Amino acid sequence: MISRDLEKAISIAYSEAKKRRHEFFTLEHLLYALLHTQQTVDILAHCGGNIEKLRAHLEEFLGTQVENLPASYDRDPQQTLAIQRVLQRAAHHVQSSGKSEMEPGNVLVSMFREL
Repeated sequence: MISRDLEKAISIAYSEAKKRRHEFFTLEHLLYALLHTQQTVDILAHCGGNIEKLRAHLEEFLGTQVENLPASYDRDPQQTLAIQRVLQRAAHHVQSSGKSEMEPGNVLVSMFREL
């Protein structure tokens, strides 16, 4: 089962990719959306992360480094294999730890394995 916060973050990430007319829904979109959940903010802040700086870097990256599809091209963004791997890895970790709900923090940790 997916927590309400994680479900909302995934939806926001997908919507962000679609709004920006990006061809793919990527880990950068997902991290950007996760930065809007309290659990992710708490985790990164406790690790010494600068949340506002990270948000600004991601905003700049998504706005300038990811190509926009032409306005006439009406297509939903495709989820990348990296997104699938991260979500599957997080789900497996949650199941193996005996928990019943996957949360934003589980996905954040799983993202580090993609580096």
